[in-house]
Amino acid sequence: MIHFQTKENVIDWLIDNCPRPAIVRALEQGKVEFLGGFKLIPPSTLPGWIIKVNSIYGKCWNIAVLANDIKHIYEIRIMKSVPWKNWIGTNSHNELFSGDNPEKYKELKNDSNRKKT
Repeated sequence: MIHFQTKENVIDWLIDNCPRPAIVRALEQGKVEFLGGFKLIPPSTLPGWIIKVNSIYGKCWNIAVLANDIKHIYEIRIMKSVPWKNWIGTNSHNELFSGDNPEKYKELKNDSNRKKT
């Protein structure tokens, strides 16, 4: 199992391994927003990263790359929604966990946590 160092590593791995040609085309030609790291991505209990992908035709997907340390593989899931309460990013410059817009994601996480109470 390779260890990702940058968001580009995650996106390149997804391009090479995604079984959905439309998503691969969107990753290569559309708009990609790297949302950063998540401590777990339901319905699994696995951590990983989520990438928001918009095709040039208007289709949008939230794609999760899950890190399965037990099987020593990465897995791909298409998410209906983003589990912001599980976002583990910071405002640091480590975009692998913080994502492309950490201030926005921090607010989304805080809003998600407020809704629980």
